[in-house]
Amino acid sequence: MKKKVILVGLGNIGMLYDKDHLDQHTVFTHAKSFSLHPDFTLIAGIDIDHSKRLKFTKDYNVNSYSSLNELPSDLLPEIAVISCPTEYHLRILEEIVSFPTIKLILCEKPLAYELTDAYQIIRKCESNNIDLFVNYMRIADPSTDYIKSYILNSQNQNKQVKGFCWYSKGLFHSCSHYFNLFEYLLDGFISAKIINKGREYNHNDIEVDFVANFNLGSIVFQSAWEENYSHHTFEIITPTGRIRYEDEGNHIILNNIENNKDFVGYRNLDNNPEYISTNMKKYQYNVVHMLSQFYNKKAYNLCTGRQALLTLKNLSYIKDLSGYEQ
Repeated sequence: MKKKVILVGLGNIGMLYDKDHLDQHTVFTHAKSFSLHPDFTLIAGIDIDHSKRLKFTKDYNVNSYSSLNELPSDLLPEIAVISCPTEYHLRILEEIVSFPTIKLILCEKPLAYELTDAYQIIRKCESNNIDLFVNYMRIADPSTDYIKSYILNSQNQNKQVKGFCWYSKGLFHSCSHYFNLFEYLLDGFISAKIINKGREYNHNDIEVDFVANFNLGSIVFQSAWEENYSHHTFEIITPTGRIRYEDEGNHIILNNIENNKDFVGYRNLDNNPEYISTNMKKYQYNVVHMLSQFYNKKAYNLCTGRQALLTLKNLSYIKDLSGYEQ
């Protein structure tokens, strides 16, 4: 039986990033990913914007509503996706948990801006026996475990990973994607040091430059200027080579080590890079596939609510360390 899904929020990640809902070469949204996967069926979309509701119903042939209160009582949803703005996550979740048939929630990142809200979200899900996952989609991409294995296999002589990560559009909004990924790749966060306090971004976020120390290495995070262009990329070096994560993960390039052809005794990165397989053009379908794996009791790679809470706690610590005050 297909699992029945309701989608709360028909904005960018909810629906709009997919300009062509029929093109299966790219899958960037919740609406398209659940509509394409054979294990799920979209049964409703919810948004206060009338034009978005019309587009959703036209594209996906699914009814839409202006609020959760309007949902027919016989729909019986099993999964709810929360893709409304972050400041409304808690309020929407409080409405969702009142549906007795809801057994799983997929919430957009970050879980919340305030830790008090995030703790309430976790408690409400756990007390209602609802599985909670948060949409840090890079964890679900097949490249992630390849990179993690490469890092683990390169650990020798007590030499840890070093790296540099560019991000734009805020510490909580966008940097959290990469910070959460490094928590996974480098086996947990330890401490941080502020390089530059940065600036406020979009009233409820900040752009700060910092060094983050993880169990398997350290990464320098530096903010770019979103008003000029988006920029999200990282480079890591290990004792055995270098990995470059370009174009938000659409191109991942590995250089191993070779003996220098001109100078005896020297070694350098090779000139024949290996391109690591990635599926980020279908990043949201990757997440839905992992939800299917979860339901079918197979191996899956998703960010749980508790893991997302830890990411938020660590980022809040970095914000406090910066001395930034709203």
